Amino acid sequence: MDSLTHIVLGAAIGEVTLGKKIGNRAILWGALISTIPDLDVFITPLLKPVNALFFHRGISHSLFASIILIPIIGFILSRIEKRKNIELRTWIWFTSLPLFSHIFIDCFNTYGTAIFEPFSNVRISYDSMAIIDIFFLLPLLIFTIWALFVPFQKKTRRIAAWISLSLVTLYFLFTLVNKQ
Repeated sequence: MDSLTHIVLGAAIGEVTLGKKIGNRAILWGALISTIPDLDVFITPLLKPVNALFFHRGISHSLFASIILIPIIGFILSRIEKRKNIELRTWIWFTSLPLFSHIFIDCFNTYGTAIFEPFSNVRISYDSMAIIDIFFLLPLLIFTIWALFVPFQKKTRRIAAWISLSLVTLYFLFTLVNKQ
């Protein structure tokens, strides 16, 4: 998926998990966490073109890297947001959702993802969604923009987040059925 899709998906996940407790910072943290696997693009210019192609969506998109990063990022967030008295395990759970969602949805487009690196170079690719899929992106983008202008105490904000995540989940399931 494209970076914008990962950002708004992470933002929506942030809202439904911790939005009630930390407001717009949940949207921000969710968006930032969901972009972490794609930060490998800063290394790819240093590689030969063929190697760069295989490096992206390689180890940075693996379950191995995620399992290492999740507790580290969760701990860092618990220190940054310590005045909110949110337990470390909640921060770890919060971190895992946008990170795993990034890796998971990348497995459903053409290029696939090497989720088992460094143990296997096999790329998982179901090819049921486009890299830039407007039907997946649009509900999340509309929600994220709208939520930034609604006070985080409002229940409608979480309801809208759940609706947008439900719509993209239904669309995602549609793409799987359609592929079959």
